[in-house]
Amino acid sequence: MEEPAALTHSAVEPEGRQSIMTSATRSPETDGIAETGNWYPQRSGLRYSFVATVEVLDPESGKQVISKTANLSSYGCHVRTATPFRPGTIVKLTVRARGKSFRSGGKIIYSVGGEGMGVRFDHVESSEQVVLNEWLMHASREPQRQPQKSVKAGGSGQRNIFFAVSVVVLVAMVAAILLWAGVLH
Repeated sequence: MEEPAALTHSAVEPEGRQSIMTSATRSPETDGIAETGNWYPQRSGLRYSFVATVEVLDPESGKQVISKTANLSSYGCHVRTATPFRPGTIVKLTVRARGKSFRSGGKIIYSVGGEGMGVRFDHVESSEQVVLNEWLMHASREPQRQPQKSVKAGGSGQRNIFFAVSVVVLVAMVAAILLWAGVLH
């Protein structure tokens, strides 16, 4: 039995509008990024948390990755894998969720060793676009969740502000006590 896809909304456009775009729109920079690999994953469109089974095949080498997606957009998806393909690799992929399959050609846009790879969808057939749009529409109806921000060892911005205000108040109190005691003139 196929696992249901886990969908949660993770991004909206300004003013709360939701947008689903076709995969026909491409950024000309992505081909250059894929060729050099000098890029940290950026979002090129609305993405949704979307966990589904995915098969990514490099037809040239015959290597295949079977894993899970982490998110999905009309442009592509992130595939979780400890052994990602190199940026620029042309692939074929199949995503399975909610009792349906989506097949597309693609290109690896970025790879993060030990974490995964970003796959841009290319040459999407109209029947496949229907499945992708259905998944994205379903995801857009899910309640909005704010992404969790990680807290670094140095602390969050709110803690830093609290600390700075506390130091200023402490210095003011010490100065007031010293003035009261006649130590400061």
